[in-house]
Amino acid sequence: MTDSKKLAAVKGEVESPVKKDKTLDLIEDKDDFIHRFRTLYNSEIFSDIVLVVGDTRFYAHKILLVTASEVFEAMLSEARWQESSQNEVCLTEDEDCVSVFPDFLKYIYCGSVELTTSMVHKLLILADKYGIHVLHKTCVEYMSRHIVTSPDTNRTLTWYHYAKITNGQHLQEKCLAFILSNFSIIQKAPDWLDLTPSVMVEFLQSSEMVVESEFQLWMEVQRWIKAVEDPDIVLEKLKAVLPHMRFSMMTPADLLKMENSDLYNEHTELFGNRLMRAYRGHSLHSSDLMSHTREEPYRNYYHKLYSICDDLKLRNYIETPKTESQLVASMVVPIHLKPFPVQIKDDDSLSFDVAFYPQGFYQAHPLYGMYMSRQSDETVLNVSRICTSSQHIVDVDITFVIYAYRDNMKYIAHSRTVSHQFSNKSRHGKVENVISVENLKSKKSPYLVGKSFESKIFLKIQNIQLEEKKEKKE
Repeated sequence: MTDSKKLAAVKGEVESPVKKDKTLDLIEDKDDFIHRFRTLYNSEIFSDIVLVVGDTRFYAHKILLVTASEVFEAMLSEARWQESSQNEVCLTEDEDCVSVFPDFLKYIYCGSVELTTSMVHKLLILADKYGIHVLHKTCVEYMSRHIVTSPDTNRTLTWYHYAKITNGQHLQEKCLAFILSNFSIIQKAPDWLDLTPSVMVEFLQSSEMVVESEFQLWMEVQRWIKAVEDPDIVLEKLKAVLPHMRFSMMTPADLLKMENSDLYNEHTELFGNRLMRAYRGHSLHSSDLMSHTREEPYRNYYHKLYSICDDLKLRNYIETPKTESQLVASMVVPIHLKPFPVQIKDDDSLSFDVAFYPQGFYQAHPLYGMYMSRQSDETVLNVSRICTSSQHIVDVDITFVIYAYRDNMKYIAHSRTVSHQFSNKSRHGKVENVISVENLKSKKSPYLVGKSFESKIFLKIQNIQLEEKKEKKE
């Protein structure tokens, strides 16, 4: 018995639990409660203030405004605000936000709102302006769930820009990851042509971008440049992006197409000698580049011209036994871009063996292939440089992307990039826990295309140098 219970016994106090009435029941008429407030929306009944937004007047109720919004609370109760003594208040809103103000005001009255990708950003601006934190959270969560949408309804670029200027770190990171991995989808989005030069430059500076080719990227950037008629804005855009296009990653045929374009002929002085340097780079022999730091590094190009990408697919992922799930590829990666479809020679390329274990790592017994001598539940990616007599140290960026399928659209749902320095002493690069096996095997996994596991690997040679030989001591 505890001291408190002993003391209660000495005093003759009897502890008895509070009996709960078995007939007690909680009645919640939330729908009716909300309906009563919903009927007050834009109603003259007991209205004590009118909000004027654009050409529209809204009958409102101060008690609801000030309890929902810290900004309205200050505006309508503090003497330093002239609106506190006014019965009719004019609110100045961004032109885009005027159309969603009725939805914003309805949310204050009934706590619910219907969101779409085309209007959620406008509603978020109002939520931030008036300090309604719950609505802010609701909008951001909606955006996070709808980053993956078809190009016609995708607004990730707009959301990324807003998250960037408002320091919305989580949304910003999620948007950027999708944008760089799915640039071909982003280029078809409605807000592609509305990108600011500073954001476009930020994207073009990245080597993590997944695109078909540098020329295809340029064609979309050119479309963005020419989307305006004002020659001064065209000039501003062109000056901003040209230093970040990687012309050495285009073929001579592509460079010639650029030279024949209207944009080039109208602004030849801005292009300067960039195209000429790219032509000259293609004319060099591979031996001239064997000790070379790449001035314009590779992006994640998946066109076969570059020979830096390979597909790894496993059909019927769930049904495939672990001992049969290993995915392998042999890649012959050119030291520099081959501008013509010619066979790659041994002296101007490096060879790699790739192995990925999508159901978890295992090592088969040398005598009994179906028996695993070592295994783990972590997905593992192994990249090995095939043994050669070369004395070169090679810096390689390894990017592994995993596809998914949603709303009739195939997209990259997961990406992992690491750098490894290959040499005679370090021929093997290992990436552990690329993605959780549980995520792949979960019901309705977001990382499968139908029943199949689909992925790509990119091996990008970014730097080559001779390995220093140590002098033997006499």
